[in-house]
Amino acid sequence: MIKITLNKKAFSLIEIMMAVAVLTIAIIPFLLAILNGILLIDSSRNLVCAANDAQYVLEEMKTINYANLSTYTPPTFNNLNNETVTLDKNIGATISTITVNINWQETERVKNISIATCFAQ
Repeated sequence: MIKITLNKKAFSLIEIMMAVAVLTIAIIPFLLAILNGILLIDSSRNLVCAANDAQYVLEEMKTINYANLSTYTPPTFNNLNNETVTLDKNIGATISTITVNINWQETERVKNISIATCFAQ
């Protein structure tokens, strides 16, 4: 008579599949956190770029004679997706308030930043 003995030291296929499922469920939140971090870094980079563009416009306006502030047109920037620069000017006799608005497209949403300052004659 032949006697067959089973070796119980190995894992069964079901045990291996369960271990893979548990590891997959444990890894998914870490992958989502990494993805969200990448999106946040991209969004922060775009915000800094827009703030730099707005600051550039204000610095450029500082070099202009006070009488010519009303005719100033901002340069065209191509740093961001669909970036537009608009100016809100409140020109007074001795004090002017200028607001630089930067709008851009980011992940199917329009983002914006505004920076304002006053100029005195």
